Amino acid sequence: MRVGVWIPCYRRWIGGEAVRQIATAAEQLGFGSLWVQDHLVAPTGDSSPVELQASWLNPDDYGNEAFSAVEYYGEENWWLDPYALWGFLAGITERVELASGIVVLPYRDPVAQAKMLGTLDVLSGGRMVFGIGAGHVAAEFDALGIPYRERGRRTDEYIDVMRALLRGRETSFDGPTVKLPSVLPLIEPVQRPMPPFLIGGGSRAAIRRAVDRGDGWLPAHVAPEHLGRGIAYMEEYAASVGREPVPVSLSMVTRIVDPAAAGGPQGRRRALERGELEELLGGYASLGLERLAIDLPNPNLPVLMRQLELLADVVAGVGV
Repeated sequence: MRVGVWIPCYRRWIGGEAVRQIATAAEQLGFGSLWVQDHLVAPTGDSSPVELQASWLNPDDYGNEAFSAVEYYGEENWWLDPYALWGFLAGITERVELASGIVVLPYRDPVAQAKMLGTLDVLSGGRMVFGIGAGHVAAEFDALGIPYRERGRRTDEYIDVMRALLRGRETSFDGPTVKLPSVLPLIEPVQRPMPPFLIGGGSRAAIRRAVDRGDGWLPAHVAPEHLGRGIAYMEEYAASVGREPVPVSLSMVTRIVDPAAAGGPQGRRRALERGELEELLGGYASLGLERLAIDLPNPNLPVLMRQLELLADVVAGVGV
């Protein structure tokens, strides 16, 4: 299991120098990946709560919470674009994977996204990991003029378009939304046949999409004892359609108790002592997870850097 950390692109204090310090430290500490996230606009006229996770996998307390739009987007009116941030990260790192948890696929034209992803894979030397999802904030879809109820179908279609283009061969496409005459993509990623597509989401539909169209499944906020239910469903579904199960990665939010600090960053994150976190990481590793992406407390840069050090020490002790 490879452990990676989030770049908190939703914080207003995140700029070029802060990203450079986080990325450099994470790589030096031995983390396997850096993860970016995605939102384009924060809808302010809709008071409907934002639900984070389907309930059938019993997500943790953070995943079960409902947020107002203002709370959900971090109350800072800030979100770095994931593709632009990836380009910056590709230029300042050498070894870590550059991943997303997640890019909301229906928000952008799939032809343009294929070109950007392929270009980033070339510039990073083959380090891209494409975590994607159908999206879950209806008001954001409305603001962008994209039909929310069509997001699943569009996600499937966009995956098919992007995968066809990323193979680097002449291709055409005739779908409900995308009509593409015979074209050459003018890019060929380093990873062949393409960077892995990790399908985000905790629903049964997301698991089926991962088996049918992806290279991995990427749920969030699910404890090891509940994640097994999703893995079992994936194995059953894969057998029913004559496919192999795909590798599982997971995104989680936590706070590590700092023994050198009197208090520590507060918020919705569950605080874990070192032993508790060791047990949690061991539980995920025992399930055969491929990657674990951890979002650490980040009210400011010093707090995040200290949490990175604490996490690196725990990970080294567990041996994952």
